Amino acid sequence: MSGTFHFGSDTAFVQGLIAMLRWFYVAVHLLVEAVAARRDARIRFLRTEVEILRRKLGGNRVIPSPEDRARLLAIGRELDHHAADIIGIVMPKTYSRWVMELRDGRHFKRVGRPRIARNMRELVIRLAKENAGWGYRRIVGELRKLRLRL
Repeated sequence: MSGTFHFGSDTAFVQGLIAMLRWFYVAVHLLVEAVAARRDARIRFLRTEVEILRRKLGGNRVIPSPEDRARLLAIGRELDHHAADIIGIVMPKTYSRWVMELRDGRHFKRVGRPRIARNMRELVIRLAKENAGWGYRRIVGELRKLRLRL
């Protein structure tokens, strides 16, 4: 012997190696499937949470802030923005519009009417308390006389 080790024949060694690799592949595949099953369960859990919260809102829209939009788009980028079957808080059409706005370089603005300044709110409340017979229109009219806008 010249210091080499023989298994009897090279084909038996190769077949044994192939069988071992098959078992290794099966073990890795089972591990990946176990992780995928856990991930799928987490996704189902989160979708159920979204459904429950939407039902609790009772028809009121969820209006994401620009920061929320940016977070959703960043995660959607990982999915190449194919999120129509996943997205739950806005319509897929809305998400597609956000993607197009992002591609066009438009910045997100806050949705809805700007907040009324605290001192203006306090003034309106004071006017309403001091003048119980005044309605909304009268208060707005008096504010316009003072050149104040709501």
